[in-house]
Amino acid sequence: MTIAMEFHDTYLRQLHCDTHGAGYAILRAVIYRSEGEVFKDAQESGYQELRLAFTGMRIEGEIPDLEFDPYASDGELWIDGKNSNGMAYLPLDQTGQICLELRINPLFETLKIHATYVRSTLQGPFDSHRTWDAGGPVS
Repeated sequence: MTIAMEFHDTYLRQLHCDTHGAGYAILRAVIYRSEGEVFKDAQESGYQELRLAFTGMRIEGEIPDLEFDPYASDGELWIDGKNSNGMAYLPLDQTGQICLELRINPLFETLKIHATYVRSTLQGPFDSHRTWDAGGPVS
């Protein structure tokens, strides 16, 4: 199965970085799953908790009040200068120059997480919202 996440409409649930640069972000992520290739073949989309663990982490920008369930209107993941175009194939297990950018509501300011390593883990159940075929949504 191929799995990918889209940063648009993803919710930031938790964010932590210790003084040694180890930390994590927990997102309620928009997830796409397919037996073929996501965004091309039949697939389903929904939400699932996603933990991104970082080393060499530092945060740039204002951290939103997580009590109000902030969501990202958009986001980008950069690994060694290569842009993910608003999505990322999972699981992530990457070392390099990493920058996760999230444009967080309601002011749509950019929160950046810089790191030297990122690893992803899906947590909890997948909450399916829509099924797609090659022609578009079917449910």
